[in-house]
Amino acid sequence: MKKLRYFLISPFIVVLFLSCDPETCYYYKIRNKSIAIIDVLVYENEGNLRDGQSAIGLVLNDSYNLSEIFCGRGAGGAPFQSRNKTDSIVVIFNDTIKVVIFSSEMEDLSNNIFGSKSPLFFNAWHSVRIKKEKDYYEYEFTNWHYQKALEAYGYAIE
Repeated sequence: MKKLRYFLISPFIVVLFLSCDPETCYYYKIRNKSIAIIDVLVYENEGNLRDGQSAIGLVLNDSYNLSEIFCGRGAGGAPFQSRNKTDSIVVIFNDTIKVVIFSSEMEDLSNNIFGSKSPLFFNAWHSVRIKKEKDYYEYEFTNWHYQKALEAYGYAIE
């Protein structure tokens, strides 16, 4: 009788373990593909700079690995999506042009000069490599971002 019970229950146990998503870790990198030198500063709600989240002095083709890694089952998200941690992102181009993106502006894109291309949106991040249980995402600041920042400050772009 014990063998019969084991025989009937064992397929359910196997299906239970095989149906679970494995834990996947998500890694993030910021890359500068613009002609400008950029600083990316990430602030917490209390106004403090977040440790390991800020990149300073990125020149063309430089990149910075964010210290924030998200691990869990199912789909990941953008590294700045947690509203209880991230208050704003400040992007500074060539030490002069400063763009502030508040997490509260994500519902109303009219206040965000990068619109849906903001680093606060997961869709703006690009998958660059997927390995077993590790996904790597990258956000690129391009000349388009630099031009948008210049336009916001009233500089004419030709």
